[in-house]
Amino acid sequence: MTSLLPRAGDRFGSARATRLILAGLVVLFLAGHLPFLITAPTDIDEANFVLGVRRFDVAAHRPHPPGYPVFIALGKLARPISALVGPAPLEFGGVAAIESRALAFSAALLGALAIVPLIVFFRALEDSADVALAAAAVTAATPLYWFTAGRPLSDAPGLAAVALVGALLVVAWRRARAAASGHTRAPARAA
Repeated sequence: MTSLLPRAGDRFGSARATRLILAGLVVLFLAGHLPFLITAPTDIDEANFVLGVRRFDVAAHRPHPPGYPVFIALGKLARPISALVGPAPLEFGGVAAIESRALAFSAALLGALAIVPLIVFFRALEDSADVALAAAAVTAATPLYWFTAGRPLSDAPGLAAVALVGALLVVAWRRARAAASGHTRAPARAA
């Protein structure tokens, strides 16, 4: 089985080049999101998430069931960072801006980090680092992915978790397939 790292025939030619491009994609994604984080809840789900960061109570729909405890915990962890920026003017969320920004920061960060397992997933499907990098870049630039990663919603963190699980499954499947066919090459490694 081939490695998930580039081979000599790949356009970028080296694992180091792939890692640099990957880091560049993550940094570019964050640079496109962090200055524009949503500071005011714009729908009921966002408002419930903001209330959940303030006081987690699923019975009171803070947030709505199932409660998204991991996402709320990420918001609570990011809240002190968001509080350094302070509240926004009333028309831009007021005091809700701190929690909203914290949740949006978590979404943007995990949306950026999801590019890593996406590359691993695409590399396992198509045996080319070039195709994997291009597919991950196009995925991260699609409007749905791009816009939901800057909002205080659990969509981007959920997608990051699914991408990680998908990458792990496809790598495990390829390793098992290679072992069953008797290949003795080194197991696949993440880019």
